Amino acid sequence: MPDVYTIRCRCGTLTGALTAPSWTNRVICYCDDCQAFAEALGHAEAILDARGGSDILQTAPRHVCFSGGREHLACLRLKPNGLLRWYADCCRTPIANTPANPKFHFVGLLHNCLEANLDAAFGPPRMRAHTAFARGEPKPSQQMPAARMARIGGAVFWARLTGRYRQTPFFDAAGNPVAAPTLVSA
Repeated sequence: MPDVYTIRCRCGTLTGALTAPSWTNRVICYCDDCQAFAEALGHAEAILDARGGSDILQTAPRHVCFSGGREHLACLRLKPNGLLRWYADCCRTPIANTPANPKFHFVGLLHNCLEANLDAAFGPPRMRAHTAFARGEPKPSQQMPAARMARIGGAVFWARLTGRYRQTPFFDAAGNPVAAPTLVSA
């Protein structure tokens, strides 16, 4: 597995890298909020699969950095206490989802911003979440392996314990999002 993966918005204004991730997990999320996020950006057909799923690479935010066009990193929320959903405002490319609290050191990078063959680089998706919201019938089966969930939880806990949660491009030193979240109705 290479040590660096390019992050790039569709128009190339926002650029960055995912560098030497210590852990990753691929999940297909079918939740109504992920679908609403894609609709809000106006590119649902390029973001969602045929069943309404978003292909997300989960990892630690400390492995993400932005090198160009950082001023185009924007943020929205679909619910007052919901996830922060990051995108490039220059071309409305989805970038990531993060919890609103930076102490929960976790990011889900959307496949659209990663210039990599995700299957070759990270393996196939190992989880399927919120399948009740998937389009069509029959619904895909939910896959949330306990061992994967425990590994993610352990990594988040360790980042909190060691203070590594402070290493994130999505929040400033005071713990505020680097772009003010806009509340958008789901």
